[in-house]
Amino acid sequence: METYSSSITLIYLRSRVLIEANYFKLWTSLGQKISSIILGFEALIRFIPDVYIDSMGYPFTYPCFYYLASIPIMSYVQYPIVSSNLIEQLNEENNNNEFIIKKSLLFKLKLISYQIYSYIYGWCGRCSSIIYCNSSWTKKHIESLWGLSCIHLVYPPCDIKQSLEMPFIDIDEKQTIKTIVSVGEFRPEKNHQLQIQAFHQLLQKKPEYHEQLKLILIGSIRHYEDREYIEQLKLLIDNLNISNQVLFKLDMNFQELKNQLNQAVIGLSTMRNEHFGIGLYNMSSI
Repeated sequence: METYSSSITLIYLRSRVLIEANYFKLWTSLGQKISSIILGFEALIRFIPDVYIDSMGYPFTYPCFYYLASIPIMSYVQYPIVSSNLIEQLNEENNNNEFIIKKSLLFKLKLISYQIYSYIYGWCGRCSSIIYCNSSWTKKHIESLWGLSCIHLVYPPCDIKQSLEMPFIDIDEKQTIKTIVSVGEFRPEKNHQLQIQAFHQLLQKKPEYHEQLKLILIGSIRHYEDREYIEQLKLLIDNLNISNQVLFKLDMNFQELKNQLNQAVIGLSTMRNEHFGIGLYNMSSI
């Protein structure tokens, strides 16, 4: 794609730092959404555009541009910040603080707060003039929450040509090391903890494979929170005494990723409500 530097202007937004998760130890999501409104105001003050395009997922900024400046908004939604089945999931213990589960009043308040949150999210989304979603799953939830008809499906570009050109590896019983790979960003919602626990259970049930199997966790690191998350996973691995069987591969280039996937016997993913799933695509295309 040819670009012209003279036609592109970058404007630094000082309030960008406010939407980082480390600023909010409690009510992180709510704090980030309120901070995004401040960020939107700053952006509008610094420059008034003809069209506002959001691909980062800041719907709470839409009313600033729509009501204050009558600017048309194009939204590219990768993942809804509230899914239409979120309230059902709140009934499951693994998605809630144990204290809230035990205190029915607080639990009801949490349900009500998410219903209000969902309504506000839909109201903000309806400020959009046109909406694109990266998967049918996301599109379904956005249609339900935003109640608009101008929603289109645009899959991210995926080139499988290089994957198809990878040489076939015949994995037989005599191969010394067999690898199980997981591909995805190191974020809590990817549920790497479950992968590690499942792998540990496999080794417990099949001790004869203890030296043959390796779990390789492949992913990128964005910031300090990701590194902290990885350290928590390493602590779990140490506690389960499988440090020699679990490897981390961080920020790999695409060629290295293809090689790892090509040699693996199993691809592993444990994220619930996966939207597009580039990791799943990578694993299935090899």
